[in-house]
Amino acid sequence: VLGVSDNIIEKGKLVAASAMEAAVGDIEYADATFRIVGTDRTMSLFDVARAARDPKHVPEGSKPVLLKGHDAPLTALAWQRRGFLLASGGPEGLVNLFQPANKKGPLVGSDRGAAEVSTVAWSPACLPAFWRASRVQKYTAASMSLP
Repeated sequence: VLGVSDNIIEKGKLVAASAMEAAVGDIEYADATFRIVGTDRTMSLFDVARAARDPKHVPEGSKPVLLKGHDAPLTALAWQRRGFLLASGGPEGLVNLFQPANKKGPLVGSDRGAAEVSTVAWSPACLPAFWRASRVQKYTAASMSLP
């Protein structure tokens, strides 16, 4: 399971290289941004995810997985450090937890909040926390069970 994030970044480099018409070896990744080395040409992680919807940018032999669970484009996204859970937040105030390997909908979702989710993060205990309208909300071990 370790290395999942590295694998995603490597596939992201392939998509970014295709979308920006550059060599894969010229693409670097840092701070949620893919960049052509030595230039100011960049694509955000979200831009690369959008580009991956176009089959011409998908690396040969890769099949993207579409995880459904929000009514609008995401505003926050974070991988669990163990690498097999993904937390997403949206403008509708919803936070979802996915296990992308199972290719299904969310494992668990929060109640819709009145405010947009601006950030999701994982605690050292691998429990998600999220921010809505300058207020931190946390899942607890009692409120959900994680693999």
